[in-house]
Amino acid sequence: MKFVVRWAAVPGRSARKRQRELRRSLEILVRWLPPEDQTFHQFVVRVDGGGGFAVIETDSAAGLLDGVAKFSPWFEFEVFPVLDIADAVSVLDTAVHWLDFMGVSSYANQQQKKRQQNKDKKQAKKDKERAKKNKKRK
Repeated sequence: MKFVVRWAAVPGRSARKRQRELRRSLEILVRWLPPEDQTFHQFVVRVDGGGGFAVIETDSAAGLLDGVAKFSPWFEFEVFPVLDIADAVSVLDTAVHWLDFMGVSSYANQQQKKRQQNKDKKQAKKDKERAKKNKKRK
């Protein structure tokens, strides 16, 4: 299974403390090896220096916890399970067909159409009032 891991520096620390902690976290990072059951497809850092992202494939959530736990003194983490779009399309297509069958899609379309009609009516009223004001000015 694939996961996107987002990390960001723990907030609320002084510039001097952040500098010391950055140095220490880099010392730890160069010695750290990810578990063998993890494949890092992407391991990127934000250009503002505020954190980064990793796309990791693994069957072990415990392995992900290993990295998160070891770097938690310096970073806050969020972990999102994800699917490749090619794998998600068939699932999403099945969901859309099910929603159509249940009448949800047509209901949502009806609601959207009503909202647009109300919006159009309000705009027409504003246009009419504006035209009336302009006529009085002339």
